Amino acid sequence: MGILLPGSRYHLQVQALIEPFKGLLMSVFFVAVGMSIDLGAIGARPGAFARDAAIIVLLKILAMGVVGWLFGLGRAVTVRVSFLIAQGGEFGFVLFGSARALGVLNDASVVTGIGVISVSMLVTPLLLRLGEAIAHRWERTRATTPEDLKVPAADGVAPRVIIGGYGRVGHTVAAVLARSGIPFLAVDTDPARVARGKADGFPVFYGDIGNLELLSAAGAGRANLVVLTIDQEQAALRAVTLLRSAWPGLPVIARARDLEASGRLLEAGATQAYPEAVESSLRLAGNALQMVGFAGGDVDRALGDARTGNYALVRPAPEGTGERSPE
Repeated sequence: MGILLPGSRYHLQVQALIEPFKGLLMSVFFVAVGMSIDLGAIGARPGAFARDAAIIVLLKILAMGVVGWLFGLGRAVTVRVSFLIAQGGEFGFVLFGSARALGVLNDASVVTGIGVISVSMLVTPLLLRLGEAIAHRWERTRATTPEDLKVPAADGVAPRVIIGGYGRVGHTVAAVLARSGIPFLAVDTDPARVARGKADGFPVFYGDIGNLELLSAAGAGRANLVVLTIDQEQAALRAVTLLRSAWPGLPVIARARDLEASGRLLEAGATQAYPEAVESSLRLAGNALQMVGFAGGDVDRALGDARTGNYALVRPAPEGTGERSPE
């Protein structure tokens, strides 16, 4: 299940749900590992443990270097990956425990194996810094070629825009962004819409845009913009409030049903909120101006004036003033 879920359209929501438990379970696991380490045995033969750990680390670096070369990852990426996962794996603890239970290995061998894996884990931060330094040196000395100047594919970079909702409005925004080559990611709580987004060839995932863990997993901290296209006002208000609290500098533009909903979203912290009913009316008004002979610049200025002051020009007059509200 763990292998299958990351490849599904639900993986962001699953990650958000298990995030609160991950730290607790990891803590329990490593406490159990620490209790199984025989410090006396390591202290009695520190040289042998260091030698065996170094052999494992070197073998894994060489093996991952070959794999990276075969897959064409490039020297810098291969070095980073090789040094990052050069330590012994946690699954080794399970294997050694099973081997002792089955009588395949004696206690001394199991103690040595667990100690060697633990020592290799302890030096992981140092290996990571060493690998980063080597990769950075190669990147600085390598000559820049025209191939290096190409923009990477959208699937290989963090999303610059996160879209909340993949209905008719979200689909339109996604299509325009994809056409313009802007990396984006969309989330929706309707599995049918998520499936439709996948059929469209867009990165659409199952999840609640009002969930902090999901937003973090989606890369909101590195995004340039969040576009809320959901038509449930309360959900949009909750998402705006959460985004403004977690990432105060992140621009958020939202869809609203009318001017009142637009005002509430702006009060909650949205950078811009566009009332779809009014925007449709302004589009009709703009076409009408063009058809009666107005120049394009004059039409743009007229529509801009209508949008200023939170649509003050077209805002309905308060009841009881005797003025007619625009229909």
